[in-house]
Amino acid sequence: LFPFFFLSTLLTSTQNGMNSRILQAAGKLFHIPGELSFLLLPGFLGGYPAGAQTVTAAWEQGTISKDSAERMLAFCNNAGPSFLFGILASKFPDKWMAWALWGLHIIGALIAAQLMAMPSASPEMECTVTEKPIPEVLFASMKVMASVSGWLLLFRVLIAFLDHWIFWILPVSVRVLVSGLLELANGCFLLEQIMDIRLRFVVCTLLLSLGGLCVLLQS
Repeated sequence: LFPFFFLSTLLTSTQNGMNSRILQAAGKLFHIPGELSFLLLPGFLGGYPAGAQTVTAAWEQGTISKDSAERMLAFCNNAGPSFLFGILASKFPDKWMAWALWGLHIIGALIAAQLMAMPSASPEMECTVTEKPIPEVLFASMKVMASVSGWLLLFRVLIAFLDHWIFWILPVSVRVLVSGLLELANGCFLLEQIMDIRLRFVVCTLLLSLGGLCVLLQS
């Protein structure tokens, strides 16, 4: 996650947008201005909670309004492909399943973007972003990483306690689901304990969509 925190902070502190036609086309799908379409990149490629960090940084810089930032948080904070293909792909027998998980995840974000009402305020006003020096960008990224790591450590300890004293009485699928609802990665590491591949796929899709309580607090 740390490289994505650094890149997203650098991105929002050096420019207001990118002139990529692909990104601008994606921005139209999600009903955001073309010059702000670069905010989709960390949200879909960085993983939780890099997307939330980028949107917040853009709001703090004055690039987007608060209403737009709140709307974008509904679909600009997602699980990243490095997590999907680096960890989850090994939990399924067929490679297409990881691609299907990612596709469903993107479709879910797209549906959320369509359901979220557009801000009634006037369009975003252009502003001049004060560029941050690289050391300052690095320090800001380290602060975010420290916060994320703190939440992860706290939830890992909590799950270890629950697993020792409570979870052993639960059915395997329920144990995996509850663990994932508390902390996403921990639950996903246990997916192989669910022998039914179809049920494993459904549980994994649910966990990716919700992100878990730990991701919510990180965001």
